[in-house]
Amino acid sequence: MPPKRKPSTTTLGHNSFYQLQGSSSSKRRLAMEEQQDAPLSRVSTNTSQRQHLTSPSLENIVTNFDRLSSGPFPTSVTPTTAPLSNIPSTANTMSQPMALQAKPPPPPFRPRTFLILGASRGIGLEFTRQLLTQQHQVIAVVRDPSTASQLWQVTGSLTSRPGSCIIEQCDVSSPADIDAFVSRMRLFVERGGNIDTVVLNAGILEYERGLGALDVEFDMLERHLRVNCVGNIVLARKLLMLNDVPSVVRRREQALIARDSDEASVVGRQIVFMSSDSGSMADFREYEDGFAAYGASKAALNMMLRHMAAELRRRASKKQEEAKVDWQSRGTTNVQPWEREVCVLAMHPGEVSTDMANVDLGWEVEGVITAEESVRDMLKVLEDKDSRYSGTFWRWDGTQHPW
Repeated sequence: MPPKRKPSTTTLGHNSFYQLQGSSSSKRRLAMEEQQDAPLSRVSTNTSQRQHLTSPSLENIVTNFDRLSSGPFPTSVTPTTAPLSNIPSTANTMSQPMALQAKPPPPPFRPRTFLILGASRGIGLEFTRQLLTQQHQVIAVVRDPSTASQLWQVTGSLTSRPGSCIIEQCDVSSPADIDAFVSRMRLFVERGGNIDTVVLNAGILEYERGLGALDVEFDMLERHLRVNCVGNIVLARKLLMLNDVPSVVRRREQALIARDSDEASVVGRQIVFMSSDSGSMADFREYEDGFAAYGASKAALNMMLRHMAAELRRRASKKQEEAKVDWQSRGTTNVQPWEREVCVLAMHPGEVSTDMANVDLGWEVEGVITAEESVRDMLKVLEDKDSRYSGTFWRWDGTQHPW
């Protein structure tokens, strides 16, 4: 959007349990028995041999991602507590706070797979850079890989994590490109790959001061709608349909039967559309002369993604009863249609200084931020967004944006 205003882990060494004693003629007393575990040990990680990253093929991505999922990754240090035997006892042990029990360690880090559309520069490139730095895996999608020099520099620096990023080609203005790309992603998920979050960041801005709604030509408006709205929506829909691929359905069923929700694969658990405040009807900006085509395309995107979120909820509700009957016959009811688990969001990235936004505007811009700042804050916003938030519009700073 154009600008407008280490580490090691330790294991707790104490297992304790409480036993309640007493009789009808005496007060109940609490005795605590303690068993000392083996001495604490330090777990170390080994760094894999550094290799120069070349463009990995789709055939290798699942193997590489599976290997990366098992480490080595940074681990967190769990603080130890003093032995319980060192804590002075009191007459009323029942009143001792539960804080005496050690906190469980945080869950292990699980790398996620992000599909970033429009990853050759600007916001999409910064998403790729930061996610790889955070040890996630990225499918970086660009219109023309041969001209994505900045992206190749980012991936070329990952000498210690070869295969953590693949670069894919897709021009969202081309139906043939979309179909070919989705076919490759189908092969990826059929081989066991996951796509956790999809960030649809492809977009164009053809700006000329004074070229507003009274001057716009057919082809200019069509290009903005085709890239900024239609291509992103169609690609998202076809990626979501990968959840109905038989091998994905079977993998999901097996994980749900085993009560392993983390492994219950949903392609596109988060679908994030990069929108703009220029597309807000409630916050219409009359002064944005020359943004008519761009703003209209973002407003259309907002309306389409809201319909997508609503239709996913309706489909889930409609299928829930028949799915429940089917799963009851298999001995479990802990299953919901995948549509219920998808979160469709719109994001306004802020007034970001990017190449696309490098135009001579006819008004003063306030609050300009860098792509690094924008992406850093947007990733924080996305951390807790699940299906409860589907169909909502958010600013990069964590506040909700009016439609």
